[in-house]
Amino acid sequence: MTNRDNNLFSETRGFRKRKSSLQPDEMDNRLRGRLWNFIEDHILDLHYLDLRRGFPPSFEETVWCDMLHQPRIDLPPEGYTRIKKMAALFMKTPWYAFYDCIQLYFQGLQKKTLYERDPNKIVLDIDDEFFGESLSKREIAKSKAREIDWAAEKARNFADRILEETEELNRILIEESSAWRFDGKAFVPFTSKEEARSFEEASAAPSPFQEAARHMGRALALLRENKRPDYPNAVKEAFAAVEAASQVYTGSTGKGLGDCLKQLDVHPALAEGWRNIYGFTSDAGGIRHANKPGSMQISFNEAKYFLVTCSAFVNYLIARYSESPTAKTPDRKIGVKGKKTVTPKK
Repeated sequence: MTNRDNNLFSETRGFRKRKSSLQPDEMDNRLRGRLWNFIEDHILDLHYLDLRRGFPPSFEETVWCDMLHQPRIDLPPEGYTRIKKMAALFMKTPWYAFYDCIQLYFQGLQKKTLYERDPNKIVLDIDDEFFGESLSKREIAKSKAREIDWAAEKARNFADRILEETEELNRILIEESSAWRFDGKAFVPFTSKEEARSFEEASAAPSPFQEAARHMGRALALLRENKRPDYPNAVKEAFAAVEAASQVYTGSTGKGLGDCLKQLDVHPALAEGWRNIYGFTSDAGGIRHANKPGSMQISFNEAKYFLVTCSAFVNYLIARYSESPTAKTPDRKIGVKGKKTVTPKK
């Protein structure tokens, strides 16, 4: 499959939009189709591999019987007919069957890697090769050394295959907005349902929080970037969303997040916690200076944490704002320390 560095023409010009919401417990036809292609390209093309002590005698038979729940007698002969029949069944099967099948395949690759690294396996192979022959200790040592080198090379090949195919699989999951990622052994949640909902609510914030919604939408886009997710800038955009929401909430247009936080009428511990987080992202080694030497390196886990936290805080401010008696009044100030609710004069 061809790797895409940028969005295609139809996506850039808005003729075809990428799915904006994540899929935690569902799978649309686009994701199903691409995962099936992955299965067909890698999992069902195993005939050229030495599958001893790794995969079952017939991986396709295992998938047919145990995952698609079809009678063994109905399994078509090898070839195009079998693949076509399995594809039709997979497109109708519950969404999680795709992930079960792929995970079982990678478990087989892991077993093969461990098997090739097993020193007892090498001894057994040598015994089988020279059974009944009289060999000198030197000849046995040379043969064992060759077997060790060959086994190590095969183990590296399997390990490289796991890394390459994991990267390819995760690229598909990212591009098609799956809520799951594969770590080489198992599928792990990219976000929970609650986190995904928090992202989507903050990205679709109503008036007058459109600026906060724009920043949060940009943060999500950077986090889900097809080729190279931009974690530092995703975090920066998330904090920009908090700053924009805080400006609306306090009526402090043009002020920075630090100043807005000082005006929020919330519990002192909560306000102090947010000031500390903001300070952490703003200091010399923080996220806002991620490209400078000695600065913090942001991984997916840190980026996800800050996006979840920021989206939750944006949604909290929006909820507080909408609960105010003057919620429909523009330019009002609510929840601001030392100030009463202000309604503009007519």
